[in-house]
Amino acid sequence: MSGTIRPIASCLVLFAFASGSNAGFLDKITQSVSNVKQDLTNKVKAATSAVSAKVEEVKTGVSGTAGALMAQIGQSVDNTIGQSLDAVIEPAISEEDKKRVDTIFQDAGQIERTGLINAQQRDLTDVHMPYFVEKLEQLAQATQAGTSAFEKMTLNLSGNQITAQGIDTLIKKLQAYPRFISILGLAGNNIGDEGVTVLANGLKSMAFVKYIILSNTGITGDGALAIFSEIAKQSDSVFQMLDFSNNEITGDYWQLILDQVKMLRSGVLEDGITFSSGKLNLDPNAVIPRQIRLV
Repeated sequence: MSGTIRPIASCLVLFAFASGSNAGFLDKITQSVSNVKQDLTNKVKAATSAVSAKVEEVKTGVSGTAGALMAQIGQSVDNTIGQSLDAVIEPAISEEDKKRVDTIFQDAGQIERTGLINAQQRDLTDVHMPYFVEKLEQLAQATQAGTSAFEKMTLNLSGNQITAQGIDTLIKKLQAYPRFISILGLAGNNIGDEGVTVLANGLKSMAFVKYIILSNTGITGDGALAIFSEIAKQSDSVFQMLDFSNNEITGDYWQLILDQVKMLRSGVLEDGITFSSGKLNLDPNAVIPRQIRLV
């Protein structure tokens, strides 16, 4: 009996030992697999991050290239449109037209002696005005530099074909030289209410203008009121006379204009009617050509 038990006991010991060894071995295998899985997971994550970064880099490059290309295309379109608009707004002046303007300024000595820039009835249009104001600025700059006495000049542009667009070009330049022009003649140019409104706004920085001739310029009471309203705001204005004759300004507008004038000082109408603080009654249905003088 005892002989039989010993082999069984030995087998149980061996089985127990084997079982213990197998458990440790399995733990090692399990740990190794876990390590491999973790390593693979880390490598996959790293590879995914690298790929994502590369994709973003490529996308950014493509986006930048596309953006730059679109910007170039946009700039090209803007330039083309701008050039087209410039050609419409300020058509290129021909050499012949430049010569026409040059003749007005060719005798600077006479202009300085007489104080007159005579551009009357020279067939000037809006096309000529950008070049005209360039020549005008040369005289104004000579005055500022003290090399010539081009100051408080008379600029006579009467009898041309200048519209509101040409007046805008002119006034923008004159605003930079407020002492340059004292008398401005625009008679016979169809500038209309739009042009006279541009002129009215320009007077804010043209404090040395004394006389403006606007006869037969296609303005109505709205335009006349606009310029006188601006004059009335200028307490230090040296303004003395504004000629509105031969325009369609009815009596009711004249009353409004005269009210503005009374805010300045006593005045005299061309036909000798004086007014100061009194009210002047005019027929509201009459078309009355008037030249208003402020004295």
